Amino acid sequence: MSTIGQLYSLRGTVRLAWFRLRHRRRSLDRAISHLARAAARLGVSHPDRPLVLAALSNGLIWRYELTSETADLDDALGRLRDAIASPGVSADERGAFLGDLAAALRTRFIRYGRPADLDEAIEAATGAIRQCEDPTSGITNRALALLDRYERTADLGDLLGALRDARTPVRGSVRVALHNGLRLGVLVSALSSRYQYTDDPQDLRDAIAAGRKALATLSRVDPYRAQYAALLSGVLRLSDEAALRSEGVDMAEEALRDSSPEQVDHAYRLSSLSLALLMRHLSSGDEDDLRRAREVADDALASATSGNRPMLLQRVGLLARRWFDVTFDATALATGEQAIREAIEVTAAEHPMRDGLVCELVDLWRRHPDSAQREGDVLPLLVDAVRRPGPAVSLHNALRAAVRLAELGAESGDTVQALLGYRRAVDLLPTAAWPGLRRAVREARLAEAPRATDAVAQAVKAGEPQLAIELLEAGRSVIWSQQLDLRTDLSRLRGAAPELAERMNGIRGWFERPTVES
Repeated sequence: MSTIGQLYSLRGTVRLAWFRLRHRRRSLDRAISHLARAAARLGVSHPDRPLVLAALSNGLIWRYELTSETADLDDALGRLRDAIASPGVSADERGAFLGDLAAALRTRFIRYGRPADLDEAIEAATGAIRQCEDPTSGITNRALALLDRYERTADLGDLLGALRDARTPVRGSVRVALHNGLRLGVLVSALSSRYQYTDDPQDLRDAIAAGRKALATLSRVDPYRAQYAALLSGVLRLSDEAALRSEGVDMAEEALRDSSPEQVDHAYRLSSLSLALLMRHLSSGDEDDLRRAREVADDALASATSGNRPMLLQRVGLLARRWFDVTFDATALATGEQAIREAIEVTAAEHPMRDGLVCELVDLWRRHPDSAQREGDVLPLLVDAVRRPGPAVSLHNALRAAVRLAELGAESGDTVQALLGYRRAVDLLPTAAWPGLRRAVREARLAEAPRATDAVAQAVKAGEPQLAIELLEAGRSVIWSQQLDLRTDLSRLRGAAPELAERMNGIRGWFERPTVES
């Protein structure tokens, strides 16, 4: 039996190699069939069985990526767990299998959106790093999973961890080009996420450079090229330059050309094209771009899974609002409101995307001719978003929700709601203008925030003079208070730990450095 099993293993391995070379589905199906037979015929204690199970798992995942058949994904995870639990597996082999398990769990998270899969993926990748002589795969998979978790929880520790792993040089002989490309992909997404948090143009420039470098590592027929083209499109559209936004559309269209509609990422790539078209429309004013963006967003929604449906609904709503602003087509408001309401219904209250969805619904509602009749339905959602100071993928969304509530309360004469919004906005100002940002960015963010005098006026109107003074001091002295904090006396620290004091002094000097803007 073991001889026959080894024969099937050899045939399956050859077929897998042939598939990786030619990308023919028939070769992949045969490889999976041969490897499954090999695993069935090799005894549990046979030394070749763990490697056969790992190869079979890889084949099943590749077929899942082509067909989106969840049975293949679940089967792949089961085979990997069997490989890890096999007797006699060395620490290095177990580490390699843990790295593969992390990748498979992350793939299942992308499909179903289960946080437990992502947490287990990070744990498995960390185990791979500890056990493997060459931790390349584990570092790459942990970087990918940390970035995914950041996008779900807005935990900056995960974002910084993803950047750390992505910047770790790839060493060893394990598919160096592949892991360089994957880490560049993480670097693109992580830097663009940080750019949206910091508005630092260097992060955007670095993200674009990393995206172009990642794309340059792949041939035109590489199955991962579409993924990197979509990533590059995502950062190019963040630029204010019209030429870069047009390049973003080109990259999004290339990503669609290079992937089949059956692939699990197809809806995401359609949505990426819709946003790229929207950003080009905002630069050029071309109504055809906006019309096409809406059509592509509808196609993306038709291909949605439970995991990405809220995001795709949000984009349908965003485009509908923009269409109304350009054409005054009232039906667009109804379409946008329906999409955003559905997105809110299927998004957990603690999800960092929810604040943005609520703000989008408020923006649609305020454009509606009978907005007064809808106030009682929409405002409770906004109040809940402001009262629940949970994480937000974009600080802009949290501040946006607070400002919307403050404005609506002031307009309607509801000082309780107005003060709730203003107090939350003032509380967010030190974070929005934290000292690590460039001075120009800090000042711009404070300029966009509600005026401290407006908050004071509402507090006085509510008969709370003490609160009025507190809001005035907090709202008008953000940068000054931060500068004073930098001048803390370090003499006691210098006496106890001179090296640490010197480091603190260097960091303080970095914050006080002159900039181009100053």
